[in-house]
This record gives sequence, C-alpha cells and structure tokens, in this order.
Amino acid sequence: MTRVDKEVVKRLINKAEEALDEIKKILAVDLSNFVNNRSLRYSLRYSIVMVIEALTDLAVAILEKDFGLFRFS
Repeated sequence: MTRVDKEVVKRLINKAEEALDEIKKILAVDLSNFVNNRSLRYSLRYSIVMVIEALTDLAVAILEKDFGLFRFS
C-alpha cells in the first residue's frame, strides 16, 4: 500500500471518475450533434484534461511519498 493519505487518493480518484462519467455522457450523444455542438466538444476536452490532471496528481503523490521523487527544497 502507498504512504499517500487515503483521503487524498479517494479525492483524486473521485475527481477522475467524475470526469470519466461526464465523458461517457458526452460520448452517448449522436455524432452529428456532438460535431455541431461547441459546448459538448469543449466539455469533452475539459473532462479529458481533468482525468489526466487527477491521475497525474495521484502518480506524483505516490512518487513523492513512496519513492522520494519530485521533492523540491
């Protein structure tokens, strides 16, 4: 198990899952509606960024706490 605080792990995973749920909703829209709807396209982009950001934050936290990497003094 990791040394990262469990609440931090839960928060970051929840953030990623929430964004993934949004992605699933957007992808359920028919293609022509998606292509013609700027808001949906931007929402998809934002949701993808949110997933990547949350999982990157989790990875960095694990690398810091468990492997001593990325520590800046």
